[in-house]
Amino acid sequence: MNEERQYLAITESDLANKIENFFYEFSDFFNADSKKAVFLLGSLTQFLLNIQSRLKNSQPFRARLKGLKLDKRQIEKLFPEIQNKLEEYDKNYYKKLEEIIAAYLLRAGKSWGITNDEISFYFVLGMNLSNNFKSEDKQNEGDYNESVS
Repeated sequence: MNEERQYLAITESDLANKIENFFYEFSDFFNADSKKAVFLLGSLTQFLLNIQSRLKNSQPFRARLKGLKLDKRQIEKLFPEIQNKLEEYDKNYYKKLEEIIAAYLLRAGKSWGITNDEISFYFVLGMNLSNNFKSEDKQNEGDYNESVS
């Protein structure tokens, strides 16, 4: 825990503390940085989908999620695409979350040690639990409390 806290010190914020506490509470389940990164990327993805629902009354980005059957390469591709799409909409309220995801991806290294099924599973968990990581001051700006459909 100290090593993780030290590494993530660059992201010291209420959000980082909230995430750290969440992962600590479920430390047996989130026992690899790759799982944490994929989970948080799922949350970020859901935030984007919520914004699209509000702006376009649809979720065109969902087509890029390959029916939620994902692998490492697709996750690595999705991260910059999501960030870019949020910037295009001028709705990127999630820079701290992006920074935290990047830190976990770096810590995960090149070999994640999790299967494609696990990648899909942790990603969907993150989508479904995304409301746990919303910024308090951004709750009403651009996304809303909706579960994944």
